[in-house]
Amino acid sequence: MEIEIVNTLINNKETISSMESCTGGYFATTITNVDGSSNVLKFSAVTYSNEYKIKLGVKEETINKYSVYSFEVSREMSKSISDYTNSTYGVGITGMINRYDEFNPGGVQNEIYVTIYNRKNDTYYDLKLVVPNAKRIDCKKYIVEKTLIKLKEILGWFNMERLQKYLSECGVASRRKSEQLILDGKVKVNGNIISDLGFKVSENDSVFVNDIEVKKQEKLYYLLYKPEKIICSVHDEKGRMTVIDLIDTKEKIFPVGRLDYDTSGLLLLTNDGELTNKLTHPSKDIEKTYYVKADGIVTIEELKMLEKGIILDGVKTKKSKAKLIKTDKKNNKSYVELTITEGRNHQVKNMFNEIGHKVLKLKRIKYAFLDLKNMSTGEYRKLTIKEIKLLYNYVK
Repeated sequence: MEIEIVNTLINNKETISSMESCTGGYFATTITNVDGSSNVLKFSAVTYSNEYKIKLGVKEETINKYSVYSFEVSREMSKSISDYTNSTYGVGITGMINRYDEFNPGGVQNEIYVTIYNRKNDTYYDLKLVVPNAKRIDCKKYIVEKTLIKLKEILGWFNMERLQKYLSECGVASRRKSEQLILDGKVKVNGNIISDLGFKVSENDSVFVNDIEVKKQEKLYYLLYKPEKIICSVHDEKGRMTVIDLIDTKEKIFPVGRLDYDTSGLLLLTNDGELTNKLTHPSKDIEKTYYVKADGIVTIEELKMLEKGIILDGVKTKKSKAKLIKTDKKNNKSYVELTITEGRNHQVKNMFNEIGHKVLKLKRIKYAFLDLKNMSTGEYRKLTIKEIKLLYNYVK
């Protein structure tokens, strides 16, 4: 739900003036769905004007019924507004603002009563505000701020995030694949199919993917020594083993980036969509080091070509680091360590092809500061808290 705050109190000088002149002020809010895709939170001023009361559906008898401002009034107002606007939530705010001045030397408590009504479960949430220093303060601002804090506490609206991010945080898929699920009409929020990539949700919303409810789960982080001939994906249409099959967990996780079917080495898997998005974003320049077994003898000049950048599909690769580890002249083979900061499809293999050497074997041995120390192919381990924090710092 995209929250748009339309605050008619901000510029309503007449209402504020009446409040500061010891006149009772009523306030009402309505929360309504717009085009089924977003919510609008409206703060509207309600004074003694019948025009306002009729417009917002606040019954005359509701106001006349009580001579003292109280939660009874704000509750009546909140339910009336919810019913009138056909909204899940209604918010009633009522109270008396009194000025401290020569005409009112003693002053009184400036009490505001706020009630949030949830029609879905017929529940009331009450909040009593005591407005301080009422002489010249911006009363409306204080009331609005405090009410929003209560709304945040009850509804969690201001911890909202884009739907695709929420899905990735739930371990459904990476953020990009989650976007495709949304575009394909496979995601419902509160019973409505959502196709807008700008749509926002909170943990209080009911989210379904392919009619299965999804919720956020504990964050998991794994480092896998991927063997060759394992698919780097969550699922494989041909029924082949994937990297997910190697991790003993019931939680939904997904790989960070990918390694080719015939490539082995270090691979991260997680259900942390936020971190995955940052690590795979092209702007972050995450260093990835590969151990390459190449056909032929790689020369110093060719290493320099790799470092300066190779034209692939009309675009030059970013600068890299290349180090010749050893050569096997008898078998006409070279062993090279190459560190790149991009993640183009088959990039390492294509770079070596461009300098005239076919990659015979490829293994990723390092990702950022992580390596395969004390690990054998097919093994995995959980990242430590320190490593997780370092990864987040790495992509700041």
